[in-house]
Amino acid sequence: MYLIVQYVKYLIAENRELGVARMDPHRRELIDRLDRLIYSISQRFAHDVTEAIRGKVTMSQYVVLKILSVCGQCTVSGVADKMQISTSAVTPLADRLVAMGLIGRYRDEKDRRVVWIHLTQKGQELIREIEDARRKVVDAFVSKLPEIELNQLVAILERLVDS
Repeated sequence: MYLIVQYVKYLIAENRELGVARMDPHRRELIDRLDRLIYSISQRFAHDVTEAIRGKVTMSQYVVLKILSVCGQCTVSGVADKMQISTSAVTPLADRLVAMGLIGRYRDEKDRRVVWIHLTQKGQELIREIEDARRKVVDAFVSKLPEIELNQLVAILERLVDS
């Protein structure tokens, strides 16, 4: 059985390699360029956003706040699922955000084991401030594009996200 599994893995890997090898050279070059561009843009964006939130919250704390701004309220385990990390990793983040007055925490009335967290007014204000900074970062990225090209870029990216 082990040999069959290994052989199937080999065939899958070989087919993947053949698929790339058969790719039209021009298309392959475009894909490689796109890959480099996406990487470069994401690096610049992450750097600029990190600078925008410096001194306010860490990137991990910001992600918790962002999740709560979308969900309204969430359990600690729900936030952990969305972040794809363990609940035990979210708990100290939540503790710090509670201490900073950015989130509130309460126990579910029906099941006291369940702990809900939500943005406070101060947390909502910080999210708005950070979102304004993010908007400025994105605007700086696309500032040289005429509106028609920006519309096209948005449409293309939406198609990619929806695929």
